[in-house]
Amino acid sequence: MERLDVIVHGSTGYTGQLVARYLATAKSSAQVTWGISGRSKERLEQLAVECAAKDSSRKQQKPAIFVADSLSASDVETVAKRARVIIACAGPFTKYGMPMAEACIAAGTHYVDITGEFPFVRELASKCHDAAKSKNLYFLPCSGFDSVPSDVMNALVHNVGESGMITIRRVECAFQIKAGGASRGTLDSILHIKNTMQKADRSPVSLNAPEHRKGLLTPRVVFPGWNAGLGSWVGPFMMAASNERIVRRSNSLSASATRQQAAYSEMIRGSLANIVVNFAVMCSLVLLFVPGLSGLIQRYLFPAARQGPKGDGHFTVRAAGYVSDKAAQPAVLARMACDIEPYKFTAVSAAESALALAAGEFDKGTTGGVVTAGYAVSESLQRRLEQSGHVTFSIDRSPK
Repeated sequence: MERLDVIVHGSTGYTGQLVARYLATAKSSAQVTWGISGRSKERLEQLAVECAAKDSSRKQQKPAIFVADSLSASDVETVAKRARVIIACAGPFTKYGMPMAEACIAAGTHYVDITGEFPFVRELASKCHDAAKSKNLYFLPCSGFDSVPSDVMNALVHNVGESGMITIRRVECAFQIKAGGASRGTLDSILHIKNTMQKADRSPVSLNAPEHRKGLLTPRVVFPGWNAGLGSWVGPFMMAASNERIVRRSNSLSASATRQQAAYSEMIRGSLANIVVNFAVMCSLVLLFVPGLSGLIQRYLFPAARQGPKGDGHFTVRAAGYVSDKAAQPAVLARMACDIEPYKFTAVSAAESALALAAGEFDKGTTGGVVTAGYAVSESLQRRLEQSGHVTFSIDRSPK
């Protein structure tokens, strides 16, 4: 039986539904064959009806349905065998993710996921990297808001530097976000990271291969302050722990020895008042890990299952590239602007990452394995994000 181009697994969850709805309407997927997968046949049928195309020019009018439990090896094997690329959306990934990843190895299927759980990525690399590389399968974890903006902007800054015949040795990314909060899945994943983290995960280079862990600078923003290079107040960013590790993995996979050793850090930016409020909110997250309080917070303050933020949002990312560790002013300044909130961006970036793999749009010189979007498809993904109509990239400063 002929394979579908893409199957969205975990498609009845909050973010999985967003991915499915994007594939049902995007211009880039008009000629794609695709399906949806999850535990509930009833919810899958409802989603398939919602996604049924009203545009008769689309190759497939309604997604195929696959009923599958993430923890059933036979279920996920059946799904993986029917796709060229799987988009995995069922989390927490440290609990539900590995069976599908291993099924993709066995089936010879490319894999994309939306996790932000770096302990899962470390385990995924440990178990699947060599096997995926031997089959030239591309596995792209963290292909949503975690960590595509960080990863693509880091690649863009390095590429601009190389085109201007200079070497970028340090990159800073600063996020400014207007959004309505977190989904239940995200909050559950945060708690799951805390409960499953091992000693190896505490290292800021935990996702790098062993030969690329020594001597690497790992700067980190801990307190609010003024950043002269970015010209803004900045503070610690909640997602930096995952994003920084993914970008360092991208750098370590590069064929460039200088990029392998490049430093990367990220932060939130905005007015001093907003930075202070953000810092206070981050400090309050420690309450999630207090015995007794954690259960009460989950019961009374967390969104319901398959629920996420209400309303619209948007975000921008400013990236600065420096020619040395001590340079005060950047040689490269780049900007990314997105007119949708982070969860909807995740749907766009995960879908477009998968479509890039299905189309064979790999960056020149890359190889398969448990890699990253920033390493494997950064150029294609940047173009695809712009063509989605939601994202723009600009270069504010480049080498003369």
